[in-house]
Amino acid sequence: MKLVCLFSFLPIVIMLAGCTLVLPVSETSLPSSTPSSALPETYTPTISFSRTPNILPDAYVEVQCLDILPALPPNLESEGMLVLEDEYSVSVLLNNVTTGTTQELLPSTNLHPIDIFTSPNREWLAYIAYQWEDNKYYRDGLVIVKNDGSLYKNLNDENFQLIGWLDDEHLVFRVPVLIPTSDAYPIPSLDMTVVPPLLILNPFTGERQILEPDIPDLEPPIEIPWWNGWSGLVYDPTLRYASYLGEAGFTLRDLENERTIASAPFDVYSRPYWSPDGERFAVADSLDHDRSAYEIFTMDLNGDVLQLSNLAAYHTSNYVSGLSWSPGGRYLAFWLSSWDEDTFYNDVINPAALAVLDTISGKITNYCIQGDTREFPTPLWSPDGSQIVIVVDPRSDAVDDDYVVLIDLRLGLAVQIAENMIPVGWLSSPR
Repeated sequence: MKLVCLFSFLPIVIMLAGCTLVLPVSETSLPSSTPSSALPETYTPTISFSRTPNILPDAYVEVQCLDILPALPPNLESEGMLVLEDEYSVSVLLNNVTTGTTQELLPSTNLHPIDIFTSPNREWLAYIAYQWEDNKYYRDGLVIVKNDGSLYKNLNDENFQLIGWLDDEHLVFRVPVLIPTSDAYPIPSLDMTVVPPLLILNPFTGERQILEPDIPDLEPPIEIPWWNGWSGLVYDPTLRYASYLGEAGFTLRDLENERTIASAPFDVYSRPYWSPDGERFAVADSLDHDRSAYEIFTMDLNGDVLQLSNLAAYHTSNYVSGLSWSPGGRYLAFWLSSWDEDTFYNDVINPAALAVLDTISGKITNYCIQGDTREFPTPLWSPDGSQIVIVVDPRSDAVDDDYVVLIDLRLGLAVQIAENMIPVGWLSSPR
């Protein structure tokens, strides 16, 4: 891994023309989109797993359908500040889930927050601010906000795409690789055929580093996928390990010792999601590559692969997306669609329901609540890992509009908390 200090930037202006059953939950004691026929031909690697995967012996699925309550019950306790983006305006609100009070993130300004991310410790909010001027949005800079909503810092010289937080102190930006201009296309376009460098920024000290993708076998075999800003390569929080598409397939590499640990024939569209402690990454994949029988796998730092789910025992065909680790790293929330072999996949016929996997026991709980994966691709966890918020699909029978629903895993209940909002972060309570 090569680290190069970055001293200057080229400014880039971007213009945007039931049945219920109580489930005890405790982090410590407990347990993008839909497939498309238009996707390019799936890459089938010539290798198999470099290490034979194991499957959790007790992996099973439990259905726990929840009715959505219209108001908060007295026994529901929540903490923190939920960050909500208004679907019909440029407003972003901080909702105190303990008191129910709200405040606007940027009152009395014409700045529009975009690409909003909360730090893993839930104490900081980072976003890119855009200014509305002459009927166009112009990038204004990177903004860091404390969990009480107060401004910490505005860095006007950050002009790259914000991908998210690497850890509690560092942000990750995608450094664009541009295709040169021509007379026919005077504005440079992104080169989507190469893995781009990344900028690692400490917004508290101002330290900047560039990570060049100088891995010897980093040669994706087909067009590089787009994983929410990541492309073909995802680093662990320590920057020592990388999971990427290489010559031998999906590969885990120790960058510090310059050695390949293991490889696996995961699909090119299966993004790796590193666990909060950086000890393993998770993928959802259909190993026969026909996009109809997905399971959830992890690979640890030794290269050992574990199949956590056994969905094939319950569904002829299924699709898994939007993996989201709980803060303590024990659970994975995700979207689960299933259908039989006599029907084809369609996000209306086969809606995605919220499900939660216990990575220790292998138990999957399907809550039967249909999520709007178009507007809200990944379930959002509370800071303590006991609750999840999602946007319910307005096409479902449960709601008539885009409702934000909170699911309490301890109490086994779901409640509507907002409408026409998109939850984009969940901060801890200010101290």
